[in-house]
Amino acid sequence: MSYAHDDSAGTKRDQARALVEQLWGSRDGCLSVQVLQEFFVTVTRKITKPVDAETAKAIVTDLSRLYLHVPAADDVLAAIGIHQRTGRVASSVRSSASGVAPTAACAMVFSN
Repeated sequence: MSYAHDDSAGTKRDQARALVEQLWGSRDGCLSVQVLQEFFVTVTRKITKPVDAETAKAIVTDLSRLYLHVPAADDVLAAIGIHQRTGRVASSVRSSASGVAPTAACAMVFSN
């Protein structure tokens, strides 16, 4: 998501923009609150040419019109289960991504 707004990202920017446009056009995109938060921080502070806060807020507003996954306690518990099975530390939002797609009727789930 952030690459689509990073002027210094070159080919990654072009690919990310194409993907965002495709998901926007098909309305198949699914995002989480965590992704929106991380997106705002990344594009306003971490990329080579940061976006101003007002522009980033407008982008987040637009993106929030896609299906928005709001993690709950069950998502945290699912992440703990993944950790117990795999030994990997798992973010509750990212780990529950496999549950987001069927719930949201999304064809694909992309994580940053």
